[in-house]
Amino acid sequence: MITSDAIAGDPVDGNALLSQQASTPPPSTPTPVGDNLLSSTKPAEPAPASSPWVNDKGEFSEGWLDRLPKELSEHKQILGQFKDIDGALKTLVSQQKMLGKKADAILIPDDKASPEEKAAFLKKLGVPESPDAYQLRPKDLPAGYEWDDNVAKEFNALAHQNGITPKQMDVLMGRYAALESQRAEAAASQQKSEMEAGRKTLAEAWGDKYDVELSVARRAAQVAGVDVNSKGFSDPSVVLAFNRLARMMSDDKIVNSDTAGTMMAGKARAMDIMTNPSNPLHGKYASGDKTTADLVSDLLKNG
Repeated sequence: MITSDAIAGDPVDGNALLSQQASTPPPSTPTPVGDNLLSSTKPAEPAPASSPWVNDKGEFSEGWLDRLPKELSEHKQILGQFKDIDGALKTLVSQQKMLGKKADAILIPDDKASPEEKAAFLKKLGVPESPDAYQLRPKDLPAGYEWDDNVAKEFNALAHQNGITPKQMDVLMGRYAALESQRAEAAASQQKSEMEAGRKTLAEAWGDKYDVELSVARRAAQVAGVDVNSKGFSDPSVVLAFNRLARMMSDDKIVNSDTAGTMMAGKARAMDIMTNPSNPLHGKYASGDKTTADLVSDLLKNG
């Protein structure tokens, strides 16, 4: 082939030029690798491009905080806690979830909260609006335990004042009832032990005359106007004292009233002390004993 350059320059052998061009090999083309897709290899993935914010590892680039927009630059201290975008995104998702929960959360009022805010807080907790809403009386009262409504009202007021919920109050009262039951059982057990010990003391003092001497003490209590069912007679020393008192101040008719069937009346007894030499107190009365004289005077007066 003859070019324009060749025409403009020195004379060229046209046949030689054509021969040279014919012998020049055409440009080489890439040889396909494999005959199909199964024999091909995966193309290389391009490397992640870095940016002014993160590097190819997802870590924040050096100086990224200095490139923050103006509205975010004042929050550098907070944002600087994150080292990579992965941590920042996870924190963002977590906080969004928390914000959703806080919509239904109960916020504890501080000392500056208004009465209305405190009341709303207590209402959310389940505290009733009135102390009367508490149901304190347990279904099963311990044996021997009497319910006191006045005490219950005090408990109601105290619970309401301190923001106790009905459920919490049920737990407290259940525990209180259990403690009261234990206390009652312990008291009953102690009383039983004391009564057994008292009977043993009287038995040691009276021996085989136990029933007779006990009857004498009982009659002395009746004469003195003391209730024989008084708790004071749980003490064996009190029973022994009444027995001795009966022996000192009674005549044979009082001591042996089981056979006589009746007790001597006050005035009759006073007359017997004054006139009957066999009466144990006659001698004291005759000698001017003040105690005996006062007794006679009282018997005559109250006969």
